This record gives sequence, C-alpha cells and structure tokens, in this order.
Amino acid sequence: MASMMMGLGCIPRVGVQGSPCSVSSRTPRAPQGGVAFRRRRQSLVTASLAIGDTYTVELRKPIGLRFAKGGDGGVYVDGIVPGGEADLDGQIKVGHKVLETSAVFGDEMWPAAEYGRTLYTIRTRGGDVTLKMVVSDGPPAPGSAEDEQFKAERAGGNYGAATAQKQYENYLRKTETEKERRTYIDEGLRLYGAGKYAEAIVKFEAVIGLKPDYKEQTVSLYNLACCYAQTGALDAGLESLGMCMEAGFDEFGKIRKDNDLAPLRESPKFKPLIEKYDEPLLNENAIKVIKSFFGKK
Repeated sequence: MASMMMGLGCIPRVGVQGSPCSVSSRTPRAPQGGVAFRRRRQSLVTASLAIGDTYTVELRKPIGLRFAKGGDGGVYVDGIVPGGEADLDGQIKVGHKVLETSAVFGDEMWPAAEYGRTLYTIRTRGGDVTLKMVVSDGPPAPGSAEDEQFKAERAGGNYGAATAQKQYENYLRKTETEKERRTYIDEGLRLYGAGKYAEAIVKFEAVIGLKPDYKEQTVSLYNLACCYAQTGALDAGLESLGMCMEAGFDEFGKIRKDNDLAPLRESPKFKPLIEKYDEPLLNENAIKVIKSFFGKK
C-alpha cells in the first residue's frame, strides 16, 4: 500500500420492458458517414418519451457517461462525455436513471439496485454494455420534499421559520453525506488490505457517486485503479487512473512505481495515458544531443 496521507485519517491506495413506451436501440453499427443520421434519429425517439417511460441502449466501451447516486440510492446520469459513445448515440440525457445493466458476462440483465455494484458491473463488463433506462428529471436529494410554508416563503422573498428549518435540514444532509463518504473510504481500505478487491471497488465507486471533495475523490479513484489492477480489469483500472489524474492528482512518480499499479503499467495504453497529464520534458533524442554537447556518450 502507498503511504501518502490525504488528511482523511486513512492511508489511501492513494415503463417496464415490453410496455408500449419501452424502446430498444439495438441498431446495427453505422459506418462513420452514418453516425450523424443515427444520432438524429435516436434522439428523436427519446425526445418523444415522457418522464417514467423506459428505453434500452447498447453502447460500446468506453460508454462515455458519468454517474451520480441519488437520494433514493439509484444510479443517475450526471454527465455525458462530448464525442463519446453515449453522446454519439444521442438517447441518454443527464438526469435519466439506470434501471438495469448488462451482467459482467453473457446476455443476462442485472438490476441497478446498488450504486457501487452497478458501476463495478459496467466497468468490468466484457464487450458492449446494454442499459435499460427510465426518463427522469434528475436524482432526488435525500429528504428533498418541500413543505407548503417553505414554498410560500421562498415565493414571497421572505425569510421565516420554514426557510431556517430547510437550511438546517440541508446542513444535516450535507453532514450525513460527508460521513457516509468517509465511512465508505475506510471500509474500502479495510477490504483492500484484506485482499477483497471486488468488495473494496463497490465502496470506492460509491464514494465517487456521492460527489466527494478533491481529497476524497483522488483517494477513491487512486484506490479504484489499484483494485481494478489487482483483479485484472485493466481497462477499468486505466479509466479510474485517468479520472484521478484529470481530477488533479499529480504524484506521477508514485503512479510509475506503485507495485499495486504494476499490472496497469504493462498495458500499452498506460504510457499514452500518463503522458497526457505528465508530458516528458525531454525525449531520448534530446537527451543524446545534450550529452554530446558536453562531450558525453
């Protein structure tokens, strides 16, 4: 395990199918010239759906989606990578909820009942990923229902007892979420230390779904990269490592030497990934030129 402290009190590894409104997008892959047409057509299909309607998409990996955990524990789309597979497909929108996802292997569909386990399934899926989605306007916050007095005060621009109570409730929710994230991190580290990598992945994925701060995010993503590396899920590990560096983690020496990341360094995708964030100052030819200038070989 790595020994860098991150101020966390822990050691980081640093409608229903078949209903009239259910739609399937198992469309044959279009050649490059047909992508725009496919995207327009499928966007029109989704645009005709209403909140609560379901549809199914099949996406190549990487699927190009970012997820968040809703107050109901569900998996919601939090972002779509521009130019990625989901963006090109055009059906999934931010706020839509995942109901089911492809199993790790085979054609079986698994319910998206637990956020961390669902993300683990998506990242380690061998082959294309099928998602059953429901149209939604976004994840509900925990205890987000507003009472009539609060609505009236907000509409009238007044500050009263109901507004103060709502602010206090928001504070409590934030505190509880922070506590939940830290608990997941501690549990993930314990499981990693015990060699239970798959179980640790579920915990660290859950942290990412709860909108962590910078330290929690980089700790969790780095640990995810290590866990996926240890389970042989190299693409998932590289994806997590890339997200970690994108978030601002810049201890590139640790990434290049950490034994827990060794399987990732064997991948031909590792060097281009790390050099995207840590470009070598001098290439080999430049070094030879400098040495020759000083009369050295």
